[in-house]
Amino acid sequence: MTSNRGPLRQVLGRRPFRLVATAHALSATAQSLPVVALAVYVYARTGSAGWAGAATAVRLAPRILFSAFGGAAGDRHPRRRVLLAANVSAAAAAAVLTGAMATGAPPAVVLAVAFAGAAVATAGYPAVVASIPGLAGPGGLV
Repeated sequence: MTSNRGPLRQVLGRRPFRLVATAHALSATAQSLPVVALAVYVYARTGSAGWAGAATAVRLAPRILFSAFGGAAGDRHPRRRVLLAANVSAAAAAAVLTGAMATGAPPAVVLAVAFAGAAVATAGYPAVVASIPGLAGPGGLV
């Protein structure tokens, strides 16, 4: 029986791979937190489970609607630039979303900002996935 420890250690030993994997884990966590916060905010403002469900859908719908466009962006432009643009844009949208929620903006405005933030972040995941073969190096795809 052969062990996968060698190739896995080889991949994890590559600093560029570790940096991208760590950055993606942090980014994915940061993008998931607003889903809960948004649903709680909208429910607190409206008292409606329907609005809270819409808040969740608004954060998830862009991934379904725009993933193909995000993949195309990652193929047509340097992936590093796509990742940087997606994450910086998502961070800016999160700041606007935080400000809107802190000032008591109407739920419809908050949902529109949340949708825009999720939409700009969509290009990041396909760019990360497409970068893996290059980051893993020769023989690194176990």
